[in-house]
Amino acid sequence: MYTVGQDDGSQHGVGILVHNKLTGNIVSTQKISSRIAQIKLIVNKRYNLQITQVYAPTCNSSTEEPEEFYQTLSDNTKEQKNLYQIVSGDFNAKVGKKEGSQEKCNWELRTRYKE
Repeated sequence: MYTVGQDDGSQHGVGILVHNKLTGNIVSTQKISSRIAQIKLIVNKRYNLQITQVYAPTCNSSTEEPEEFYQTLSDNTKEQKNLYQIVSGDFNAKVGKKEGSQEKCNWELRTRYKE
């Protein structure tokens, strides 16, 4: 298991579990931030697979934190030749209509990747 997070372990943190049979295929592991980790695996002679695991900020976070998170994620998942990518994790999305006193997140993933 490959994990990243804050030193005190109280907040954030992500992990990627890799089967023992695939450990020899690991090309690299990278801590992008306490909320983003990447691992690159050899698929075959021609292709690699990059898995990006995330834990996005919640609605209670400052305005700058989500913007920084999504910009960092975007910068680190740019298309590369001979590389398949999977981005997964907890995006802390709230789906559906606002009910009662619930806060509504105004962050939309689709708007983060416009260029």
